[in-house]
Formats: sequence, C-alpha cells, structure tokens
Amino acid sequence: MGRTEKRACLNCGEPFAADARNARHPRYCTVAACKAASKRARQATWLAKPENRDYQRGPESVARVKAWRAAHPGYSRRTPLPPAPGQEDWINATPAAHPPPPASEPTPPAQTACNAPGVPLQALLNSQPIVLVGLIAHIWGSA
Repeated sequence: MGRTEKRACLNCGEPFAADARNARHPRYCTVAACKAASKRARQATWLAKPENRDYQRGPESVARVKAWRAAHPGYSRRTPLPPAPGQEDWINATPAAHPPPPASEPTPPAQTACNAPGVPLQALLNSQPIVLVGLIAHIWGSA
C-alpha cells in the first residue's frame, strides 16, 4: 500500500491523513464544515466552465420541468394520507388519554414470514447429518 502523509485542509488548515488508497486526491478533511466548503468549491469550479454555465437553463429545460410537475402534482408538498374511517380519534391520542379498543374486536393474527421454518433451526441442523449418512449409504449401496 501507499504511504499516507498528512496534509493541511484547505478550509480549516488542520492536518489530516487521507485514505492510503486515494491519498493524492482529498484536499479537505472530513469535518462537516469542510465538506460543505469542498462542495462549494467543486460547484464553483464546475460552473466556471463555459459549457456548464447554461446547464439546466433555457426553454427546453423549463418545458421539461413543467411537464414533470404537471404529471406529479403536489409532489413537493406531500401531506400524510387521511385517517381510515373510525380511526380519527386514535391518530393524535396519547396512550394515557384513551383506553385501548374494546376486547370484542378480534385482534389480527401475528404475521410470520413466508419462509420461516416451522421447527426451530437447531432441529434442522441436528437432522442434517442423519440425512447425509443415509444419502451416502444409498449411493454406495451399503447400510
């Protein structure tokens, strides 16, 4: 592996050691403020290029965004779904404020995964050697 040497962060000036696999690239340390400064610097560099100045601008981009917004109304202002009928008073209630639902209502059965084994896993592990011995005996033709 390569040698790691410490270099000064361009934002805070503190020395940091970059990952040895990619040590020549990082110029900023991993502090949140320095990451933000790194992103600002990268964006400024990208926007300074002439071919990127009009990126996502112009009538084509405006038409594309308007079409997407028309196809997805209210996307940026999503609200929670309305409560199911009869559940309005249970939504914002604290546990102490309301008693539990009446016992006359049946409780749904607990769901189990469709691939859950019916027997404990230890029982399955203990039975495998017996099956393996029987398979070997069947192949070799001896008991």
